Parts: sequence; structure tokens; C-alpha cells
Amino acid sequence: MKRIRTSRLRCKEGNSDKVYEVDLIETVAMSEAKYLVNFRYGRHGSTLREGSKTAMPVPFEQAEKIFDSVVISKHNKGYVSEDDGSGEPPRPSPTVSSAADHTDAPIAAYTNALLTRIKNEKHDPTRSRQIWRLPPTPHPDAAALITDFLQPNKKHHDWRDNYSILWTLGRIGSSSDIKTVTPYLNDSNPVIASLALEVMLALTAPDQRQATYQAHCPSSEPLTPDTLQQHITAFCHEAAQQKRIGAPVTHPINAVLKEAYLQSWFKPEIKRTLLALLPDIPFSPGAFKGLRYLLKMSEFRLDREMHPLINIHLEASAPHFNRQWMYHYSGHGRLEVSKELASDNARLAHSQHTHRYFTARFSRTLKQLGIANSPLFTVMAEHTLLQYTDDHAKAPRTFNDYHYDRNWQRHVTRTRHYDGYAHCSALNTLLHTHAPHYRKNARGIWQYDPNETFTERGEAFPHLWDNAPDALLRIACHTRCQPVADFSVRALRDNSTFCAGIPLDTLITLLLKPYDSLQQFALQQLRRRGSDTPLPDHIICQLFLSPSDDVITFALAELDKIRDFSHSVPLLSTLLCLDHVALRAWLDTLSQRLAFTAINPAALLTATIRAITDQHATINSRGGTHTETEIETETDTCTPQLSITLPSLADVQGEWLFQWIQSHCEKAISQLDVSSVEALIQHPSAVVRLLGCRLLDAMPISYSQIAESTLQAIERSSSKAIQAFSFALLQKLAPEQLSEKVDYLIGLLPQCGPDKQAAILSVIATAISAHKPRVP
Repeated sequence: MKRIRTSRLRCKEGNSDKVYEVDLIETVAMSEAKYLVNFRYGRHGSTLREGSKTAMPVPFEQAEKIFDSVVISKHNKGYVSEDDGSGEPPRPSPTVSSAADHTDAPIAAYTNALLTRIKNEKHDPTRSRQIWRLPPTPHPDAAALITDFLQPNKKHHDWRDNYSILWTLGRIGSSSDIKTVTPYLNDSNPVIASLALEVMLALTAPDQRQATYQAHCPSSEPLTPDTLQQHITAFCHEAAQQKRIGAPVTHPINAVLKEAYLQSWFKPEIKRTLLALLPDIPFSPGAFKGLRYLLKMSEFRLDREMHPLINIHLEASAPHFNRQWMYHYSGHGRLEVSKELASDNARLAHSQHTHRYFTARFSRTLKQLGIANSPLFTVMAEHTLLQYTDDHAKAPRTFNDYHYDRNWQRHVTRTRHYDGYAHCSALNTLLHTHAPHYRKNARGIWQYDPNETFTERGEAFPHLWDNAPDALLRIACHTRCQPVADFSVRALRDNSTFCAGIPLDTLITLLLKPYDSLQQFALQQLRRRGSDTPLPDHIICQLFLSPSDDVITFALAELDKIRDFSHSVPLLSTLLCLDHVALRAWLDTLSQRLAFTAINPAALLTATIRAITDQHATINSRGGTHTETEIETETDTCTPQLSITLPSLADVQGEWLFQWIQSHCEKAISQLDVSSVEALIQHPSAVVRLLGCRLLDAMPISYSQIAESTLQAIERSSSKAIQAFSFALLQKLAPEQLSEKVDYLIGLLPQCGPDKQAAILSVIATAISAHKPRVP
């Protein structure tokens, strides 16, 4: 082996002193793919750990790209080069605008290398595989070259060669190649004929596809979203019933699925319906052949929506049967597998071998796009990663392999660890291809070594992700999967220039995600932009919806920056409705702050009651810059506003809120409108109803001012605490009226519970106090 380039980098921060070395190595292989990128890392002066960014040798252009990407990422993390001779100086971090410059040259080099091989290759199957690998980018010269290898009249010609050529022609050709494809529409092999129709539609101008389809499929029934939904819903219902009794379905949808996907070329509403219904369609007899068509043709089209969706749906499904021998025994008796699968009314769907094939094929498709340096790699990978959720995770598993010695004593020879996502082939391929503690076994399941510490980026094709930070940010904002969130943050941190320009609202979105890695990343970015000016009110309120204590602490620090609360009534009323211990502690000390003296307590109390009743608050922004994603209301087009849905009040929150109102807004209670408090008593939440009863009891009003419907709602409540207020409110009666009820109330005492007894005793005490003779 020969070392072509090397770079030694070092990072000193406080007590930390780390070293990272990366080498570009040329192997002795005879092919063009003979270069490796290896690395070593660890504490300065200690034994360094080793790894490789390339699982297998790659062409020089790709290896050099990986080498540069590693060096750039380390410089962005604070590492400094210790050499100038063998390594190159730091290059600017990639941005979105420079993505094309980084990808066009490698694609051209990769394509030219493949074309040279194709021209010189004499073995048809080998040449077909090379044709299949051509990047899916229009290339007239390549299209003209591969059409020369089509052999429609050769009797013993392997149909797979023609299949590969037509497949690639549909991706790199143009409308001028349609005449080449037309003869294959009537090919005796239905697989070739079916692909030829897809290729023709792909090469046809979008506004002419419907006419082309109707000309070549005159007998096909036009589908509508409603008819498609009816077919699929009926099949899913029948398949579930027939599975329970072991009977075949009578109305398969194989043809319907194929026609639907063909018509989706020119009917976007059909595609939307198909995407919505696809997760509910089982991979069972009657549907599998149609789903298999979607698996292959969505790959041909590189359909960013359909291809990841259906492949991950397959990945999460179990094989229909296990194929071990030529016969399979089931509730249908003995079935000859090969004949059954070839039948139009097959009672078998797919075996474990077919399942593994398509699972591996999807990962291979993504990998091939990356090898070609195609910008479609990040597009397809983004949509793939966003399909995964935390629900895909299973319980981690550990297995031991044993060896028995001559005394039949058992010894552990190896321990295999599988995390919750070990079965997710595409996820692991994208995230852990270069992670030394992950590896794939023979069945396509990914193992990991929990004793191996690896904090670097281990994803496939990191240089392509470095050129698409906007895709990483979209993944971070929309993912519902912990490993995907962690990956997006690791990759984004290597592009500090891009991170510095992330909009404020996007950072807030990351803070509200349930993943600590995203929260810490967003907090880090916000702190780097720190200033004495607080964030806008609506953003501060959103921060308190985060599950992270660190985010809450940051939000409290932003509140402390506010020097004038005179225009912050919507902000404070919203904060009063949010349930968090630290926030309640901050609000308890609010009256001690000079800024609080400018607040109108009556306006604050009214706004708080309205927010609780409606369970949402509309907050005006106080300063700060705003993006197009902020919601503007029609009531005030000059001031950006945001409507926030408030969580339901908890018992502790309701009790605390009433005490806070009594402490800070006691005089304002007398100014409340009775109808607004009565609206709280009619609220569905028992906590809100109890708060309304307490406010109503604290208001200086007469008993006659309380609506009869309100009193009935209190009496009929299932809550004993609320029912007690039907007695407590009697204190608002005139002294003469109250004295008439004393005997009646005393008679009720033995029959009531503790809450009602306390209320009755309070009323009796009030009545006695009202009639106590005055001392002259």
C-alpha cells in the first residue's frame, strides 16, 4: 500500500487534548477502485483507535472527496492542522450554493469511467451490470452507446440484458429514444413489455403522457381516487377476514395497483391516494404482485415519495412464508412453490428470500446513487430517513455463541448485540456504513459493539451530506426517530457557516422536538447569537412547551431580560396557564420585580381567564425579527401574532393559579365580569370548573347575580369539591335570607362529606357573625 495524502489534526480545549489523523491510501488492486480513507483518533500521547471511512476500495475521485470532507469537518470542530506538507490547507465549509460545483465533476468522472468499461466489455452480463450503474442523469452519448447493445432478435439472448438497457435508457435518454423502445411494447416477455411502457412514459413529455398511455392501453379503465380507495379498502377488509379462516381472496388488486401507478404519471390525485392507502395494504396473496411492481417501478422512476414508503413498509412486514423446499405445506395443503408463485391466483406471496432480496436491493439503490455522487442520493436518503419513527424500534437483543470443551463444559465464544433498529436495513446503511462498531451479518441484520466508543460521523457518503445541509435541517425538523435526529445534528455541526444562518423559528422547532440532541444543538445556536435583547414573546412561550429542563432554564433567562411588562399581558397570561415548577417559581417572585408595577392587574386577569376558557392564546410579538412561517392574524396586520394551543390545567396548576391570582390580582377580582367566570364553571375540565367556583366565591357579588344555570352546573358536578360550592355560595345571600337556612344546613351536616361539611360550617359561621349583637 502507498500513502497518497495524510493530515494530522489536533484540538486543545481546557483539559481536553485530542488527535485525529486521516490517510488516503492506494492499494495494490488492479481496478480503478483501489483507494481507501483510513483514520486514527484518540487522546494525545495515547494509543490511537483506528477505523476506515471506506468499507471497500473506491475510485480516487471519491476517496479524495471523502478525505477532504473529513478534514473540513474536523476544522469546523476546532481541530488545527499540524502539518502543511502532506495535507492540504482547510477549505471553506460547503454551502447550498456550492453544491453543484462539488457534485458535477465527480459524476462526470464516474460516468466516463463506466462508459469506457462498457465500450471495452465483451461479456454481456457484466456489461449489463455496468450499464445498470450509470448515473440517472440525461446523457445523449451514453444513451446512443447502450442502445447499440439491444438485441431483440437474438433467440438465446438473456432477457435481463435487454431489461438493464431499457431500464437505464429510461433514465438517461430523451424523447428521441422512444422509437427504440416502441418495439419492446409487444415483447413476448411480459416483464420486458411492462418495463418498456414505463420507459416510454418516462421519455414522453409530461403533457403528452396521458395520450401516450391511452394509445397503448386502450382497454384500461380510468381510475379515480374514489374507485381506487374502494378497491383497496375492500381488498384489505377481505384479506383480513380470509386470513383468519385460511381462505384465498376472491378480489385481488394486483392489476389495480399496477394501473394506478401507471396513471399516476399524469394523475397526481391518484398518486396521493395511493400514497395514503399504501401503508394499509398487506404483502399477501392478491396484492403482492402489484406491490412488487410498485417496488421495482418506483425504483426505476427514483420516486422520492413512493420508493422509500413501500420499501420501509416491506421492511417492517414479515415474509408470507418460509421457503425451505420445493413444496410448502399450509392450510391449502401441499403447494409446489414455483408453480404457485407463477399462477395468476397464487395462494403464496413472498418468501424470506424475496423479502431479503428487496430489502437489500433498496439499500443497494441508495448506495449506488452515493457511489455515483448523484445529488439524488440525499434526496432519496432524506425521504427514506423521514419514514422511520421511534415505533420501528424493537427491544434490544443479546445472543451468546458457545463452545463445548472435551468435558462438556460450555464456554461463551462470542456475544452478539442487536439494538432496537437492527432490522432496519436502509436506516443502518445510511447511518452506520462507516461506523466501526456496526456491521451487517449474512441475513442483513446489523450488529453493534456496545464496548466500542465512536463519536465521529459514521454515515454513508458524508461528503454528499456536507453539500446538502438544507436536507439535514429538514430531517432534523421533521424526524420522529431518535437515531435519525442524532445523525442530523452530528452532520449539521460540521457546517458552522450554514448553522449560523438557521432561522430563529426553525431553531424553536428543534427545541420543541422530544430529542435531547436536537434540543442541545438548537440551544447552542441560540446562545451563540446571544444578546441583551430578549426573544419575541411568542417564541418565549413556545420554549416553555419544550420537555427539556435546559430549554426551560434558557427561557427563564430570556424572561429576566424583559425590563418592561406593560405590553406583555398576553405573554404573562399565557405563562400563567403553563404547568412547569420552575416557571411557577419565577412567577411567584414577579411582584417583586420593578417591571411588574406597570401591568394592569384587571387586564391580566381577564386575559388569563379568556386563555383558560378557549385553551389557546394569541400572542403579539415584542420586538425581534420574524420569518414567513409566523402566523399573522387579520385583527392586527402590523404586529406578527401566534396562536398557541395551551395544555389542560393540572390539579396542582389550578390550585397554584388561584393562589397566585389572590396574591397578585386581588383587587382585580372585584372587577371581573360574572359571565366570564361562569364560562369557566361550564368548562369540560374539572380543574377549570373548580377554579371558576373559587373565583366566583371570591367576587363581591350577591347570590341573585349568579345565573341559575351556573348553580345547577355546580350541583350536578361529579366533583365533591365543586359540589361544596353550592353551599359556600350561600354566604352571598342577604343576612335575613341566610339566617332562615341555618337550621336546614345544620340538619345536613351529618349527611355530607368533608368538603360539604367545611362549606356548610363556613356559611353557618357567616350567618352567626351577621346576627351577632353589636357591643355599644
